[in-house]
Amino acid sequence: MTAFILAVIVNNYTTGQEACLQGNLIAICLEQLNDPHPLLRQWVAICLGRIWQNFDSARWCGVRDSAHEKLYSLLSDPIPEELVVALSHLVVQYESNFCTVALQFMEEEKNYPLPSPAATDITYVGNLEG
Repeated sequence: MTAFILAVIVNNYTTGQEACLQGNLIAICLEQLNDPHPLLRQWVAICLGRIWQNFDSARWCGVRDSAHEKLYSLLSDPIPEELVVALSHLVVQYESNFCTVALQFMEEEKNYPLPSPAATDITYVGNLEG
């Protein structure tokens, strides 16, 4: 019942989305996706999709918390309604170029060379001697 109420609070209501984001609703919902009760899993997935709808801050939070991986596990759920809900919310989360940009940023960040601590010390000592 609570997941249903939260899904209603965040449905097309920016203030509700912001309040729930500050209250760590995304992390809480992601933890509940493994619950044995199918209706809870279904409403938690619906709630996630509604908090992500037109709210980039919540989408970033979902990416950071690996929501796509956790929702992916619902794709093999024996309850067909949960499969549809999971698919629709994966689409909502990735409906814009938001995730493409985030993935590109993370890939580029991996390619940045990390300075060696030894090289930094040598350069510093060299500057003192010169």
